[in-house]
Amino acid sequence: MRAWGLALLVLFLWVSEVQAWDYYWQYQVKWGPMAVGKIELWIGEGEAIAYAYTTGLGAWLLPLKARWQLQTTPERVPLKSVIEVLERKKARLKLFYFEPSQGRIRWEKKDGKKKKRGEIKATFPVYDEFSAFLKTLSLLVPTRSAFSLPVLAHQKIYQAEIQILRKEILHTFRGKEKTWVVKARLPFPSELIRRSREVTLWVSQDRIPVLVQGKIVLGHLTAVLTQILVGADIPPPPAGLLHSEWRAPG
Repeated sequence: MRAWGLALLVLFLWVSEVQAWDYYWQYQVKWGPMAVGKIELWIGEGEAIAYAYTTGLGAWLLPLKARWQLQTTPERVPLKSVIEVLERKKARLKLFYFEPSQGRIRWEKKDGKKKKRGEIKATFPVYDEFSAFLKTLSLLVPTRSAFSLPVLAHQKIYQAEIQILRKEILHTFRGKEKTWVVKARLPFPSELIRRSREVTLWVSQDRIPVLVQGKIVLGHLTAVLTQILVGADIPPPPAGLLHSEWRAPG
């Protein structure tokens, strides 16, 4: 009986850790006409994961994998954010803990053997870049033409300005779609769209970004939606990229 009890306890703990994902979106990333990478998003109740990596010529020029895991309230206000990056086998880790009751955001940063930590005084709500992206989708309504969001980036809090420019018909893998064209102006270099300070989104009527374009020093990076999955069809997200020593695996 004790063995059965232990087995049931292990099963309960395992099930309790499994996240039921609501949506999965996959994007092909292009630099000009050339495919250079992919972005995959898993979105669930109170949690989201973004996984970006270079492919083909992009992987040859810049071997990169990045995983951004986010825990939020139901209103998409962040509670914890974990960013892992492997770039040319160099590992970087950032952790952010959002603590409204303390009026602060605690952060930790590990880069090779260097470790730093600190805290930022904040008036909440404050978003990180990933949660601000998700919050923006929920705030798009026909009666709203512009708004701003306080966004934490590079250990500082900035105001990101969001403007709904127009409606536009766009051809996607699902066919013709009515979209909102939304421009985000960032007073900081983006980590989601590599170093962009100006990002344009084409968002479908069901609030899915079907096209995302970031302006960079050499042209544009464009993310094109290629796949949508829901419910039981969603594949599991990748595990954490970094092991306990915070180095790139061999």
